[in-house]
Amino acid sequence: MITALAACLLFIASASWIEANEKRAALASVKALPHFRYIARAGGWLFAILALIMLAQPQGWERGIPIWFGWLSLTSFISLMTTALFPGRHLIIGYAASAFLFAAVLTNFIAP
Repeated sequence: MITALAACLLFIASASWIEANEKRAALASVKALPHFRYIARAGGWLFAILALIMLAQPQGWERGIPIWFGWLSLTSFISLMTTALFPGRHLIIGYAASAFLFAAVLTNFIAP
């Protein structure tokens, strides 16, 4: 479950980085205001670092970092494909996937 949660966090991070690019941003408010782009970039890095810590804690840094790079590559590729298929909706899809996964993780921890 931790790996799936980290993958969703990395998906949100890569979607935020795509949204922070002024040429690829689908939301007009992000395109027009530079501080929104800065917040999206910083939020993406925050989610990516949180996912790195989540993956490195159980297995150690020697194995956690390559696993993190693998998941980052996969989720970035999926995010780019989602952007191509559904322009403007990749961030919403990431939030929906993460909400579903957070609910699954919480139910797993509450009722093991």
